[in-house]
Amino acid sequence: MTVGTFRIDVTVSNFRDRARSHTLAVLVDTGATYTTLPRDVVEALGCEPAGVRRVRLADGREETWPVSIVSVEILGQDGPTFWLVPVTSYLCCA
Repeated sequence: MTVGTFRIDVTVSNFRDRARSHTLAVLVDTGATYTTLPRDVVEALGCEPAGVRRVRLADGREETWPVSIVSVEILGQDGPTFWLVPVTSYLCCA
């Protein structure tokens, strides 16, 4: 199995209010367990937390992050998905 990373433009929107949307380039990590969005993007979309997930960061720390339901459009296909929202200034792969 081969894993890797690449970037792609996606449009994310509030699942209940599609007019609230944002297009951004995201890093796709084919080996990642979860997907994350920057807190400021989720707040601009007006998405409410749908729960929390416990995550282990690359440095071994464990944190509890909110999860939100967001609509995502990739290459003309769209649908709902869960996105984790970092509670720290965690930055991966800058």
